[in-house]
Amino acid sequence: MGVVLEQKSGHNFIDENHTGLLESIDSLEKDLTDGWHKAVFVTSVDNFISSLENHFLHEETILRGAGYTDLQPHTLKHRDIAMQLRKSALAITDYESAGQFMSLAHSSILGHELIYDQQYWPILEEQPCHDERLIDWNSDLETGNWEIDKHHHALINHINRFHYIYFRAASRSLACQELRHLYAYAKWHFDEEEDELGSAISEGHRAHHETLLNDLKVLMAEVEGGEYQVESISSHLKYWLLNHLRHFDVPAFREAQSGRKNRLYDAER
Repeated sequence: MGVVLEQKSGHNFIDENHTGLLESIDSLEKDLTDGWHKAVFVTSVDNFISSLENHFLHEETILRGAGYTDLQPHTLKHRDIAMQLRKSALAITDYESAGQFMSLAHSSILGHELIYDQQYWPILEEQPCHDERLIDWNSDLETGNWEIDKHHHALINHINRFHYIYFRAASRSLACQELRHLYAYAKWHFDEEEDELGSAISEGHRAHHETLLNDLKVLMAEVEGGEYQVESISSHLKYWLLNHLRHFDVPAFREAQSGRKNRLYDAER
């Protein structure tokens, strides 16, 4: 039992590090938008990358101690992210290049946390039994776009993890932390999704992304204020995501894929 407690403590530590990184990204965004000053921003960026590299080292130490078998490729991803950010930081000369750094930071860090960090969850905490899973992935949720499906699967895993952890701990501060992570990941995913669809995305689809993000903001405030039981929050998150996947994402991506196939067919005739 002692080993399990150590592993759970390690995972909580990683989560706290992730929360700190999200706060640092928010702070950098504020430095960029609230009165641009190159020297101040570059210093903040350097501190941010140093904190990120320290987080990676902490994470690797925990995973090594937990016996994570895929540590080497995970570590290489860490090194690549840090190297790319260092290169981008050196290229900051004006407001535009600072914005490019922020875009890279969002994409690389949030994408890594949302998708690749989930791979080590099983060794750091007890996994829920089948009947404790809130959402099960099935073929009806497939869009036909492998990368987007990977994102959706990861978001489902995140909501399942929220359901399981909060069900066991019932901590409102923990719930708000998990919802904050979900908000950051969802915002990044929606941006990636809109870029992938391009001109094929409808205004209604784009507007629904904003509706979902605003809904999460309201939910975080309500949870922090003491509203809702865990079952209500979990049920809301389940349909918050599934409704969007079924009524917006699946039709949009399948239609876009069909359109590409038709264009290729016409070009070959």
